[in-house]
Formats: sequence, structure tokens, C-alpha cells
Amino acid sequence: MSSFPWDSFSVYTVTFSVDGRHILSGGDDNKILEWDIPKGANAKILAITTARYACITGDLSTAEDLLTQDIHTDANDYTLYAHRSFVMARKHDWDHALEDAIKSISIQPSLTGYISKGIALCGQGLVREARAAFDVASMFTNNDSNTNHLLLLIKAISLFNAAQHEEAMFLVKELAAACPHFDILGCRVVEAYLRVQLGIDAFDGARHDEAADHFTAAVNSSAFSSKLKLNLHLLYEDLVVLFGWDLEDLRLTAHQKRCQAFLSAGKSDEALEAHKFMMDTIDEPAKASCLDWSNGKFSERCSVLAAQDDRILGAEIPGQDQGGYDVEPNFFHGMHPVRATADSSSFLSHIINYSILKIPGHDLNSAIGA
Repeated sequence: MSSFPWDSFSVYTVTFSVDGRHILSGGDDNKILEWDIPKGANAKILAITTARYACITGDLSTAEDLLTQDIHTDANDYTLYAHRSFVMARKHDWDHALEDAIKSISIQPSLTGYISKGIALCGQGLVREARAAFDVASMFTNNDSNTNHLLLLIKAISLFNAAQHEEAMFLVKELAAACPHFDILGCRVVEAYLRVQLGIDAFDGARHDEAADHFTAAVNSSAFSSKLKLNLHLLYEDLVVLFGWDLEDLRLTAHQKRCQAFLSAGKSDEALEAHKFMMDTIDEPAKASCLDWSNGKFSERCSVLAAQDDRILGAEIPGQDQGGYDVEPNFFHGMHPVRATADSSSFLSHIINYSILKIPGHDLNSAIGA
């Protein structure tokens, strides 16, 4: 335990620098102070803290290096191997992820050890063995309901990543129904995220109606209720650390992909209605970023579709005449009708298959179509 000369003022927040070599503090003197790490301080905790931050920001190489340095310092710390296993899983290095998980368990069986093993086995496609690892992990939750709840969500996500989609979705729904007094929002967030991924898979397979259904289910999820002013990215940071999820842009991603799916299915009315719904429900910062998308990628697809359905020609995109946006929308400004051909599949050639959500692994692009 180390002490610092803070008795002269009140400290409100303390954190470690990214490199783990300094401590930063802020207090009632309105200053940010930097402190050297005292000699003999517990470096293991610092590495875990900075490695976690590196995982959140997607700097996986730094996270791996920090944990490896601490393993060299204390080769018998089972938590370090489990945490590095998580990082290796994020990097899709499944062999090393499993190796670290097994090493962690060999030193001391633990919740994190068996969770890391379950995730690694799912990554290798060894689903039966992964289920067993998650089952054993439940023995180390100390019968804590919240921990069990999180464990089951992690299991569901890992199974989904191993292409066990129906089983994963069923597990999340059953968990929400069986434990309504626990973290029901967590279930809704996971279900919405997996719905978006199912929609992307369907879209990539040219099953546009199915894709639209998945995206519609996601945007209608109670996880995005306007009554909840919550930072989901911060609230479910463990999922960000383990799987690289970008929960900040999940809602906007679902909305935009939904518009895209309706257009690809040739349903112009539904696409425009979906766009209106999106502009009516997203917040002002999201609207600002969405305006470029509306007048760019989405507009191009509408222009192509207009050759087959002249009802969309000249249509105003709802929402652009509100909140300081153009009074006279220039949605189709500079667009020219595209001659329809006998081959209706020509429309599909204009669709760009985005990779916004990548599961597993899983760095998510925050900008649609970037």
C-alpha cells in the first residue's frame, strides 16, 4: 500500500496513465496532477488496469504487451493468463487464447479461467467442449445472481460467434424471461446486437426481407427506449472488453442498415418510412452525422431504385427539414434517373456490403459505409 500527499485537498477521481507509469488525479483545486508510481507498488494491478483500457480503445497489441510483461514478473498469477487469453481471442489467435486459458486453470481454477477457455473453444469451433467450460465456470460464481447472469450472456455471445445462432438467441430470451428482476436491459442489449449481426448475415446473402426483419427488431428493442438516457457502451463495458463491441453506434447502425435492406428489397415506401422513423428517434449529434449518409450512400440507392419505381422520384426524405436542416431537402440534388433494364438484378450491383459489426473479434466501424 502506498500513500500520496492528498490531505491538503479533496480528490474526486484517480486513474492510471496509459503506459501504467503514472497516476493522474483531479480534485477540488481544479487541477490535474501527475504522480510517479512509488517503488514497490503492485505492478500487476496497473497492468490489468491499463490493459483493460487498451482493450476498450482497441489497442490490442498494447494490451498483450502489458499483460506479457506482468506474466514475466509473476509467472504464477492465473488472472494474467486468463486476461491475456481474452486479448488473444479478440485478435482471433485462438490457439494462444486456449493455451493461456489452460495455463490459467492449471495454476488455479477460476471463473475468469473457465470463461476464457469457453470463449477460446468457441473460436476454434469446439462447441461441445466450450459448453462444458462455461458450465464449470458457473461453479465459481459464489451463487451470485448478477455474476451468473453475466456469465450466461457471455456464453450466449460466444455460442453465437461459433455459428450457434438459434441456441444463442434462445438462451438470451430464456434468461430475460426467467430473471426479469435482474439485468433485463443487458439481455435486450445483447439481443439487439445479435439481431443486427443476423441482419447483416442475411443482407450479405441477398435475403433482404429477412434482413429488414432483423434490423426492425433491433431498432424496436427496448434497449433503445427514448426514456432511458444511458451510456450503453459504458454500462456494459465488460462486453466491449471481451468482444470489442461498439455499443455507442449500435442504434444508428441498425437504423441505417434497415433503410438499406428495404431499398435492396425494392420497397421504397418502407425505406422512406424507416428513414423518417430514424430521423425522428435519434438524437441531434446522430442526426448531424446521419445527414451526410442520407445525401450520399442512401441517396444513391434511392436514385437507382427510382428507375424501377417512379413514386420515389422527388420524394422528400422526412426529417431533413427539421432542427436546422435544409428547408428544401436536396436529397436528389444532382441525381439523374437511371434507365431500368430487363435485368432487375442490376440494382443489387449498386449495393455495397458493409462490415459494420464483426463477430467475433470484433472491431466495429463507427461510421456507416466509411
